[in-house]
Amino acid sequence: MNLPLCHHRLYPFRFALLLTCIFAGCTDKPVIPITADIQASSGQNQDYFNYAVDNLNHLSKFGPRQILNQTIDRLNQWNRIEQPQTNWELDPLLSTLPEIFQTGPLIASLGDETFNNYDGIYLRECALVDSVADYATLNSTDNVTAARDLFEWVVAHIALDPEPPADATQTAQLPWQTLLLGHGTQVDRAWLFALLARQLDLDVVLLYLPRSSRADRAASLTLWAVGVLNNGEIYLFDPSYGLPLPGPDQSIATLTDLQQNPELLRVWDTKEKPYWVTDDLVSQVVPFVEASPQSLSRRMKSVQTALGSQNRMRIFSNPSRSADAFDAIDQLPRPRIWPWPYLAARILANPDNKDRSRIARELQQYGKFLTGEVNPLWAGRLQQLAGRYTTQIEGIPRRERDAPIGEKGAKPLLLASRTMLQKLPQEDIPAEAKQQVEFFYKRADVIRRDATRHLATIAMDEGNYPLALYYLDQTDKQQNASSWPTDAVKLSTTMARGRVAEAAGELSEAIQQYGNVSGPEQDEAVQRIRQIESKRAAEKS
Repeated sequence: MNLPLCHHRLYPFRFALLLTCIFAGCTDKPVIPITADIQASSGQNQDYFNYAVDNLNHLSKFGPRQILNQTIDRLNQWNRIEQPQTNWELDPLLSTLPEIFQTGPLIASLGDETFNNYDGIYLRECALVDSVADYATLNSTDNVTAARDLFEWVVAHIALDPEPPADATQTAQLPWQTLLLGHGTQVDRAWLFALLARQLDLDVVLLYLPRSSRADRAASLTLWAVGVLNNGEIYLFDPSYGLPLPGPDQSIATLTDLQQNPELLRVWDTKEKPYWVTDDLVSQVVPFVEASPQSLSRRMKSVQTALGSQNRMRIFSNPSRSADAFDAIDQLPRPRIWPWPYLAARILANPDNKDRSRIARELQQYGKFLTGEVNPLWAGRLQQLAGRYTTQIEGIPRRERDAPIGEKGAKPLLLASRTMLQKLPQEDIPAEAKQQVEFFYKRADVIRRDATRHLATIAMDEGNYPLALYYLDQTDKQQNASSWPTDAVKLSTTMARGRVAEAAGELSEAIQQYGNVSGPEQDEAVQRIRQIESKRAAEKS
């Protein structure tokens, strides 16, 4: 579907050339050696594997789907020749899933040796999550600190969506979609946090409690907290409140703390809204471990084994081993496999699910251009997630503007995203590109909004708080434009303004901004105000 530069009309050539000039260096090719196609010697067979993995480490060079088929093809070539022996078996903890999820194509394919398209999407997700985990824990000193840093990264980068009504059609999004879009429900936050923690070899449990939305309805299991195991204790984080559970002396609460002193839960009570977890509920906790279907497959075990100890990326999960670790401390019933990833897969596969179109629209603005150029919004977001903010030029010295897109930093790419539509033609668009260009113009404010709010997050991360506020102002300006699409999701910047003020030490401003927060992040904002006030009182005494 790419536009040929030798089209019989002149204008399509100019259109393609213009995009090439705007995003110079965007046409990187997959890093796959020609020699690997000629012979299959032992060394060259290893090339199939090495270059598949290398491409996963350079995703910003390629469009969202551009490299996935190539990666799967190379892994299948490697697998056919190498025939790796992995001592794989179906994880027995799968039997703890509801029966409806113990059958079907996903489960039936776990023992297959041939890599499929879903594996490509999963491997890309693992690469994205691994890059975030590396960057988010650069300054972590121990496992508990690392868990806290990962959780704070998730809360700061994933705006909290409201929970859908109980009688609404179920919706779902995958962790890589949550990463890319930058917003999700508390379940999306918890899922992403669990995957990030896995990259650090931390054992994580998702804790559910019985809860009823109405007095006349039976209680159903509701996500409460995510627990991280360390030295025989489970440290607790609430993805809805966006904070660690409060423990003794302002520490992170452990499950033991709350079991021995459930009054700690009352720290989050307010006159307007008591914290929903009552003292008696702590003893009714139901634990689950994350084990998405692809992570249990023979194929992922083969890749994980071949990666060896030199590559830390974790793509294979062992839920039975994790359940054993929680069993050993004897604080919980034995965890089961979390059914949500299996339900989410079915929700997203349902063609009647209207939410799929909402996600598709949001993701489409990150798509590769029909001319073959990589979208700078996609590349910039990926570079941001990996903490690569500035251009890193490999090889010979050259100007930043001449660097291939995979070497450009997040900041120049996101800045380009804010202005790219000003440089695109609006008349005489070739038929092949007309639909995509019209889509981009329709979503122009959303594209600029997303690029701008990502730049605000970068500015805050770099400690440039005035610049962060400028970008937040611009974010609101774009969201309030009269041309804003009626079907686009608006994201409040008020919580982010509070974070910026708090990080800058402007505590009165932070209290004011947090006080203005409404919607799903209000609970977190209220607790942050109380933390600031408590800190102030302690400093005065």
